[in-house]
Amino acid sequence: MKVGIIMGSVRTKRVCPEIAAYVKRTIENDQSLCNQNIELQIIDLNQVALPLYEDDDDLIPAQVKDVDGYVDSRTRLWSRTVSSLDVFIFVTPQYNWGYPAALKNAIDRVYHEWRGKSAIVVSYGGHGGDKCNRQLQEVLQGLKMNVVGGVSMSIPVGVIPLPEGTVPGFSVYNEEILQLVASCIKNTNSRQ
Repeated sequence: MKVGIIMGSVRTKRVCPEIAAYVKRTIENDQSLCNQNIELQIIDLNQVALPLYEDDDDLIPAQVKDVDGYVDSRTRLWSRTVSSLDVFIFVTPQYNWGYPAALKNAIDRVYHEWRGKSAIVVSYGGHGGDKCNRQLQEVLQGLKMNVVGGVSMSIPVGVIPLPEGTVPGFSVYNEEILQLVASCIKNTNSRQ
């Protein structure tokens, strides 16, 4: 089973890579999940580098039924990536009470590729990211994804990289993350 950990921030100065790596390590260190034969992949939207509807302006993603229907080569590659994954973990900061535009663009570039797949949201911010977590879950539900839930993590504001000792302190979220991932895997296995 392939699990994609999507990093929602593309800012140059960001802690998203640290949070995504923490989520990945948490899953890798759990024996029961390791026995599930899962493959974890961190996806950095900064490297995916999707345009903001340049070449696919005339397309409505919900009407594209095949990867070759996308004009932009980066969108075709993104479509293949999303299609190849079974479960999604969206790791996102809360910016101004919402999630980043780059994440919204990545979600909106494709449509059918998301349908029926399990997802969780791990948000973070000075206030925990709860507002963007709820917003993103609602969008994913609208795409007919099986949203299992979310975790909102409080982090120090404006400190990049995170201060030493911050990431080990995230262990208070481990059990919640592991339970949500286990639920995603169970839901995905029951679909297949």
